[in-house]
Amino acid sequence: MGTPEIVAKRESDSNIDLHIHSHFSDGINSPEEIREEARQEGVKLFSITDHNYIGADARLIKDGQKKFSFLQGIEISSLDRVTDEPLHILGYSYNFNIPQINRSLASVVEGYNIRAKNIIAKLNDKFSSGFDFEEIKKETPAAFVSRNLLAKKLTEFVGNGMIMTEALNEAFIDEDNSWLPGAEDVIGLIQNCGGIAVLAHPGNILEKTSIEELIKRLGAAGLGGIEAFYPKHSPKTTGVLINLAKKYQLIITAGSDWHGRNFSASPLGIKVPAWIYESCIIFFSDLKSKILLKKNDQTGSPRAYGGAS
Repeated sequence: MGTPEIVAKRESDSNIDLHIHSHFSDGINSPEEIREEARQEGVKLFSITDHNYIGADARLIKDGQKKFSFLQGIEISSLDRVTDEPLHILGYSYNFNIPQINRSLASVVEGYNIRAKNIIAKLNDKFSSGFDFEEIKKETPAAFVSRNLLAKKLTEFVGNGMIMTEALNEAFIDEDNSWLPGAEDVIGLIQNCGGIAVLAHPGNILEKTSIEELIKRLGAAGLGGIEAFYPKHSPKTTGVLINLAKKYQLIITAGSDWHGRNFSASPLGIKVPAWIYESCIIFFSDLKSKILLKKNDQTGSPRAYGGAS
């Protein structure tokens, strides 16, 4: 399925955010708090995209009023087997098969918990912090212990002598990413669970690989969109990504990668031209219609949505 017919651009911008993290991964806010933040910021369309796990409160879907719309979401860690670059793939749906997607990503979650244990060992050795993985795990509703949480624990332990950016650097270890699932496999998983796959913040790898070759290859595997609007993307980078999305008939999305006011410099929400918002509404409404049709079809496996033509 290609990009919907582009709606004529209007002068007014729209505020959307399809890349937000809650306390179910490495953010600090609950889904309900995020919904309120989105309302206050005037966000018209938003999605909670926690890492490798969907735990967002389903009531968000039911509570979505005319002022804004909510999409189920996830951000999955992967590795491009061709370039060896780590890639994050966003997934969106109105009706994800959440048990299936969470089961399929259990090994990825476990991998991040192993990483957390290694980080804790490093911090305990350097700072004599006495951190215990099991005790820290009890403090979070997330499926894994994140670097953000460990950095926060470190600032609390050290006191005023350490700021968050320093703590995040301390809570970093070099790691082998070969255990991550392949990017094409992740795209297939999102499709099979009833969703559309979007490449997250591709500006991060713009200078490391041929972005067009990557998008063309992932598009052939079923990639449905590109996150062109992102706080760290320059206007030039955004323009390059928009043109690639149009060339390969992929939906253009926007996300702040918001983790909470204490972790994110930018507010929740990304200002985009109205035609971007309207194109997303058309695209995801079409996806919703196909999901509803699929629910009425009792035979066959979930359809694949998206991908380059």
